[in-house]
Amino acid sequence: MKKFNLLVSVIMLFAVLLSACKSNEPTPIVGEKTIENLKAAITGESNASVLYAIFSQKAKELGLNNIATMFAATSEAEKIHVNAHQAVLKELGVNNFVPVIENHIANNDMAKNLEDAIAGETYEFTEMYPKFIEVATAENIPDAVRSFERAMKAEMGHAKHYQAVLEIFQSLGHDATVSKTWYICPTCGDLEFAITVTRCPICGVNTENFIEFKNDELTPLEETIENLKAAITGESNASAMYAVFSQKAKELGLHNIATMFAATSEAEKIHVDAHQMVLKALGVGNFEPVIENHIADNDMVKNLEDAIAGETYEFTVMYPKFIEVATAANIPDAVRSFERAMKAEMSHAEHYQAVLEILQSTGNDSTVPGTWYICPTCGDLEFVITLARCPICGVNTGNFIVFN
Repeated sequence: MKKFNLLVSVIMLFAVLLSACKSNEPTPIVGEKTIENLKAAITGESNASVLYAIFSQKAKELGLNNIATMFAATSEAEKIHVNAHQAVLKELGVNNFVPVIENHIANNDMAKNLEDAIAGETYEFTEMYPKFIEVATAENIPDAVRSFERAMKAEMGHAKHYQAVLEIFQSLGHDATVSKTWYICPTCGDLEFAITVTRCPICGVNTENFIEFKNDELTPLEETIENLKAAITGESNASAMYAVFSQKAKELGLHNIATMFAATSEAEKIHVDAHQMVLKALGVGNFEPVIENHIADNDMVKNLEDAIAGETYEFTVMYPKFIEVATAANIPDAVRSFERAMKAEMSHAEHYQAVLEILQSTGNDSTVPGTWYICPTCGDLEFVITLARCPICGVNTGNFIVFN
């Protein structure tokens, strides 16, 4: 019996000693690998935010204001990722983690900066975040999984937009056709240039809460593009209006005036086509102008006065301004297209004025020329061919289009 009691005592003593040894072993940290990954993600996103801010400033210096706006938006988006990761890190007991920020410098070649941004984002959504998600899933930390997944999807969107902008820039050498407005989700950092859905495609936040980044400045190039659109809209409406005036003149028995308006209606189409070609060369294709509903007055004098006023505005106000801006933007094709249209509108107004005086004097158009000619290149209007070359663009007058 004594031997048995002694054995029991030895066993109990051994158990106590074993327990003491175990109590001295370090307690495993919950989510230890995920904590390190969160720190790495915070460091990466913080540096990306700083880098994109620098890229934005460089883009401004280079006159690429739309790219600058995009980078300003993504710089803020990366901060959103940082804050989300920091919140998870705090839940895991790590407070006030301060990442190391490197010294970033932008390249003077914006294409190179875009390529670097694409490479960085691609690494994050193809390698870094998938690995981090796998570890956080294994360590059963759902908040970290969600934070990593949202950032990964957002980075994928960033890379897609960077690639599209890079292709535009490489193709055109400017950013005038890059969106001037960008939006980011305040929860996940998703980037969009247009809001087409009511909920964020990544996290489901109402898109009304998206943060807007907008470039309100117009470079001379961007202004020229807008001016080309305005000119196309104006000339398209003039063409439609003159066609209506031509039909009204026929109804009133003023067939020579009807022929003249048919000719100028076609001339305005020539201006439209010329402006569209320049716009296309600048990277803007298929611009569709808004055509208003035009109604002719039963008094042809009133229609002629309206036509004169429209043409006079174009050659005294609109086109001189457009030419000045296009010259500043160094876009010679736009300058030439505007100058030709301006000179043609001047000739149109002169002919309208002469016809108006005849109509007011005689009450009919019998002495108005019945044959009219327009230049197929610049839209110059003539009622008789006296020169071998168009006085505006130099085209052989033998190629003029005849209306009679």
